[in-house]
Amino acid sequence: MTFGERIREFRTQKGISQEKMAREMEVSLSMFAKVEQGAAKAGRAFMEKVKEHYPEASIDHIFFD
Repeated sequence: MTFGERIREFRTQKGISQEKMAREMEVSLSMFAKVEQGAAKAGRAFMEKVKEHYPEASIDHIFFD
C-alpha cells in the first residue's frame, strides 16, 4: 500500500472529504489531492500538519509502512 492509499484510507475512515481535510490542515486542495494520488511527495511540513490536526493518526503507519 502506498502513502497516498494510506492517507486516503485514514481520511475515509474518519468520514472526511479531501476538501475538508485539506482545509483543516491548511494546505491547498490540489496539493492534498496530488499527495493522495501519489503525484506529489509529502514533505515534513505535510506530515507535521497531519499529526497536529489529527493526533490520533499513526504517522509511522501512514508515512513509513
